[in-house]
Amino acid sequence: MYLFLIQHGKTIPKEKDPERPLNIQGKKHTKRAASFLGSHGFLVEEIWHSNKLRAKHTAEIIGKKLSCNEIKERSDLGPLDPVKKVSKEIQKFDKNLMIAGHLPFLEKLASILLTGDEEKLTVKFQNSGIVCLERDEQWSLVWSVIPNII
Repeated sequence: MYLFLIQHGKTIPKEKDPERPLNIQGKKHTKRAASFLGSHGFLVEEIWHSNKLRAKHTAEIIGKKLSCNEIKERSDLGPLDPVKKVSKEIQKFDKNLMIAGHLPFLEKLASILLTGDEEKLTVKFQNSGIVCLERDEQWSLVWSVIPNII
């Protein structure tokens, strides 16, 4: 099973729009990330995103490019939400999953899966960057990519 973690794309400043949708660069970079996944044959069977507009837009862009019809909004994927419950749920998951979310949530989730300790930060994220983890006997980091190098 692959787990793809993507930090939402860059957003419009909170002062201009409190909903903070993706800005032009955020949309462009997220489309670039989606194209990277598609061109390398990665299959995402389900996408989860938080209830924040920026994560939803990120998930929709990826889902559309990869023809993923299982896009689910979840209330437990916010920036400061605890990661233990979600990490336990992912352990039981048996298909490729993407989570479009926020920091520090994604950093802590990757850390708890890789080391068992959410405070031992192991992976750096960037807007529209993707981290790919694989579960075999245990979780391992397979690759990480940011839009500027795609």
